[in-house]
Amino acid sequence: MYKLIEQMIQDVIWFRSPEGTFDYISPSAQHLLGYEPQELVGTTIADYFHPNDTNHLQQLLDKVQDGQDVGIFTCRFRHKEGRYLWLENTFTAIHNKNGELVRILGVGRDVTRRKQAENRLLQAERIAHVGSWERDVQSKTLYWSDELYRIFGLDPKPSIPVEVMYSRIHPADLPRVKQAINDADNGSPYDIQYRIIRPSGEIRHVHAQGQVELKDGVVSAVSGSLQDITEYKLATESLQKSKENLKLAQKIARLGHWDWDIINDDLFWSDEVYRIFGMSAADRPDTSLKGFLDSVHPDDRDFVRQSIEDALTGESYDIEYRALLPNGRSSIVHVIGETAFGHAGTPVRLFGTVQDVTVQRQTEDMLRTSEKLSMAGQLAAGIAHEIRNPLTVLKGFVQILSHSETGDKGRYFELMESELCRIETITSELLFLAKPHGVSFEQRDIRVILQEVVVLLGTEAIMRNVLIECDYDDVVTMVTCEASQLKQVFVNIVKNAIEAMPNGGTLSIKVTRVHDSVHIQFTDEGVGIPAESVPRIGAPFYTTKPGGTGLGLMVSQKIILSHGGTLNISSQVGVGTTAEISLPAVFPTSP
Repeated sequence: MYKLIEQMIQDVIWFRSPEGTFDYISPSAQHLLGYEPQELVGTTIADYFHPNDTNHLQQLLDKVQDGQDVGIFTCRFRHKEGRYLWLENTFTAIHNKNGELVRILGVGRDVTRRKQAENRLLQAERIAHVGSWERDVQSKTLYWSDELYRIFGLDPKPSIPVEVMYSRIHPADLPRVKQAINDADNGSPYDIQYRIIRPSGEIRHVHAQGQVELKDGVVSAVSGSLQDITEYKLATESLQKSKENLKLAQKIARLGHWDWDIINDDLFWSDEVYRIFGMSAADRPDTSLKGFLDSVHPDDRDFVRQSIEDALTGESYDIEYRALLPNGRSSIVHVIGETAFGHAGTPVRLFGTVQDVTVQRQTEDMLRTSEKLSMAGQLAAGIAHEIRNPLTVLKGFVQILSHSETGDKGRYFELMESELCRIETITSELLFLAKPHGVSFEQRDIRVILQEVVVLLGTEAIMRNVLIECDYDDVVTMVTCEASQLKQVFVNIVKNAIEAMPNGGTLSIKVTRVHDSVHIQFTDEGVGIPAESVPRIGAPFYTTKPGGTGLGLMVSQKIILSHGGTLNISSQVGVGTTAEISLPAVFPTSP
């Protein structure tokens, strides 16, 4: 019967002599370890057990020889193929009737799969920073996994008193933890986040969860897991801080965000959008597109509605319009949006930002007006001289007519009418430039606007010995523009060119149409601008002219940009400067 059991059992049974060699190995060694039993007889444990386990194994065997119970020991045994198996071993000392040790009986069981599973679990715990634990309610003793000791920064032990854990909990969180443990002892769920202090002084955030185990209806133990959530906690706090900073930045910049659910026709507004529109969520019961359009100035609604429809087809959504406030006033807002499309290409969301630019636009208008008045003041002397000449002619003819009874009076009246028209033209141009105008875009021929500027500045050019030459294309050079604003830009550029030629010279103005753009080029023969200064031209308060403000070209850049065009300056010291403007051309429609 013993032989039958020995042959059928899967565990390896072996006998070890007092001298340390194997006296006997059961036949299962061949199946389990790859060795024939006779191959192992006469060898020692050092020949087959893993080097890291040999010393500990020998110490246990020495204790067994001394009659001590060492329980179960797990170690690695080298398979004949060279790989190692995990064996769970039990040892028993066998003595003769005289009490002398004759051999040690050992039984080894293959637990490789279980050990691999345990290692995978430990690896997963390390990766997820999760440790397992169990607490005996009666003894108040904790049993921790190795990962849990690592989280707390402690050396692994078979067990740990709960007071040791308490000593590592942040003092501010300790009362909550003790209360949670007390509640768990009474059957309540255990789920709490708190801080621990490692022996190094490092503070970590952990999340502990557990469930109770009942015995005869009484809680006998609580077991569960504990996860190190420090990185998550810090990331969450950083994200929350970023959100708060973003919210503050949006409030300072008066910038809000919005999101329109097209399918459900539901428009979300952030808190800052409500502030921009001067209302609260309670004041806005209708969150549909129609409800939004009600808050748009009536004169701008069609434009906004059309812009939204274009955005739903994939066009860019970047517009400015007037928002109608509850107090009856309006503010100017700049809105940028982007459309998200579904799998079928159907628009599902339109989202973006909105910014209150009222103060910015008012400031720009003030700058433009200030620059206009400044130009008007600078032109006053030249205009006065230009008007004085025809007035002198008129005065002389009046005197001649008052003393002449005969003669060709018709020719005198013709000359007088011509000079009066000249005075009217010059004064009209000066007033047109100086007085404020409402922004009204219309189609104009750029050559006509330029010619009006040349007439206005012609006298100043003559006084400074500057010749203005104009070269215009015969093709259509129509643009959609606000004429007074473009005239302000041209006056600024021409005046700069004239002032850059103190010894006289030629200013060439050339107008061409290239594809779908109209190009206006101003080239002078002035002193030029140093290469390092050219990139700064147009910056606020930067100027190369004594007593200048640097606002002229900045305002001009803004005006050209608002017309969808570009303004570029190039210069060479001692040669001259070229200012080139490009504007979208307008083509006549066929009848």
